[in-house]
Amino acid sequence: MAAGPSRIALIRSRLAALDLNSARAVRNACIGVPIAFGLLSLLLGLDTNWDVYNYHLYNPFAWLNGKLAIDLAPAGFQSYFNPLLDVPYYGMQKYLPAPLAGFAMGWWHGLNFVALYGIALAICADLPEADRNRVPMLLALAGCLTANFLASIGNTMGDNATALFVLGALLVLLHHWERLCRPSREGAVVVLVAGLIAGLGAGLKLTNGIYVVALGAALLGCSLTWPQRLRLAVAFGVGSLVGFAMTGGYWMWTMYSTFGNPLFPQFGNVFPNALASSVGVADAAWGPQSAVEILLWPFILSLNPLRVGQLALHQVIWPLVYGLAGWWLAMVLLGRWRGRGVNATAPLAPRLRFLLLFGALGYLLWMALFGIGRYLVPLELLAPLFAFVLLRQVLPYAIARRAAAYTISIATLVVLAGGVRTWGHESWTRTAFRADVPAIDAPTRTTAVILTADPPWAWLAMLMPAEVAFVGVGGQVLDTPAYAQRARHIVVSRGGPAFGIAQAHYNWREDNIAMANAWAVQLGLDASEQGCARLRWFVDRFHLRALIINTTAREGSTRCHLGVLSDDFKDVAETDRAFAAAATVEYARHGFALDAASCTRHLARAGKRTMAYQWCRVTPA
Repeated sequence: MAAGPSRIALIRSRLAALDLNSARAVRNACIGVPIAFGLLSLLLGLDTNWDVYNYHLYNPFAWLNGKLAIDLAPAGFQSYFNPLLDVPYYGMQKYLPAPLAGFAMGWWHGLNFVALYGIALAICADLPEADRNRVPMLLALAGCLTANFLASIGNTMGDNATALFVLGALLVLLHHWERLCRPSREGAVVVLVAGLIAGLGAGLKLTNGIYVVALGAALLGCSLTWPQRLRLAVAFGVGSLVGFAMTGGYWMWTMYSTFGNPLFPQFGNVFPNALASSVGVADAAWGPQSAVEILLWPFILSLNPLRVGQLALHQVIWPLVYGLAGWWLAMVLLGRWRGRGVNATAPLAPRLRFLLLFGALGYLLWMALFGIGRYLVPLELLAPLFAFVLLRQVLPYAIARRAAAYTISIATLVVLAGGVRTWGHESWTRTAFRADVPAIDAPTRTTAVILTADPPWAWLAMLMPAEVAFVGVGGQVLDTPAYAQRARHIVVSRGGPAFGIAQAHYNWREDNIAMANAWAVQLGLDASEQGCARLRWFVDRFHLRALIINTTAREGSTRCHLGVLSDDFKDVAETDRAFAAAATVEYARHGFALDAASCTRHLARAGKRTMAYQWCRVTPA
């Protein structure tokens, strides 16, 4: 009975002995936390989110192999997103073992902890000495345990990767605040450098543009004269434009010179092109739909996370921050109404005023333009810091510290206890993406016409000869008569065969049963009555989806083996014919005739996941 309490006492004593306020603890955390996220990425497995199959592998492959001149949107409108962000991952998957690439991605994402710690340290510079490093470190860790950040660890969507640029720009501004707020050349250099960093992130992923605008606009709140504030904002804008040009300028020029639209095919309403529909942002289905929803949006996205994304990510940090912001504003307004001014609450330090203004502007721009949860990652990483500083504004420090410890801990536990969902992972293999590629006799004349639907197949392009043209049909935005005509023209002008891709049936349970039978043979469970009894007990005890099939006892034959349950069995040939028939209808809708009788079956693999596809002849209708 004494073992339990004594063990708890030992754990408590060891935790008490940890000096999180020491320089050594800070150094170890800044080294160890990114490594820990690299290891978490390894534990999760190969990133297999939908966009990987669609464009995160295709885009860098196409760019590096000059396929813009021969391909036509095999990944839909995402085919024309800036490929630069995906080049490092593509290169690592091509030349390094896949697990090493996965670790590198997780480690890079983990560097956000270092930036968060630096930001919290600058904002909380007036903390008591005993909390000087401890509180910023814990706030940074809480930021890295928010829902959207954890859901994207190690993946290629770019939200975690480019958040580092937003936080990096914020860190530069806060750590050089004294120089910033003096009308000097040094202050201008600081703002230019911060703008450059933010612009680099926006060039890599355009959704970060809202944070560039928010940072620049927040500089107008500095305690300077208006001409000086404007000079800071302009200097930041110049730096961000230079950074944006470095990472996104080449691609935007390529899009403009090719399609007459630097953001092709989006914003076709501003830069019309016959190949694309006249729309603004292609994915505008998210976000609040009424004034009431705008007012209550933090609560709505917490109660129904599917309003801001396709994953049910449980969190309560945004209602907490929103409620604290409302509490603080109410106290400020109450103080003014009573004639006591804003000092009814603790006055905002200049750094803190800048941080909160940036957060508010970034949130409003996000809600107005996107409303997609994972685009909120930079602000969500800062959310625990927002909660802490707002509590300090409305409560005495000792009470605020205790309240922050409880509320932020509860918000973190909601995320962890709710089950952190991800965008998809598979078990590792040394080479991540492989496929049985059909024989292609004349790659320079061959065209692959693929449906830009679910499942996406554009990633297969990188496993085939680069000379094969890939053409997508049926995609969102790119669905105009001129586009259909261009697609048919590519097939005809190349003068060679054209092929379509149809889904095929693959039953992973059959592979599992085959593997289990191999183990049964190795263990000798298939060749005797006693062995078969043990095999039957194992299947029953663990409720495995398998049959025990007894066979005729002849010399050299087995007495039993595992089989697939009738509910799990599908006739492969019949199911493949059904998939081909469905594909025939879809191809016909877009001006192509698919010859179902010509289809050949092939396997493709991502990590240990196996998929099947059919390679079928198509002709322009």
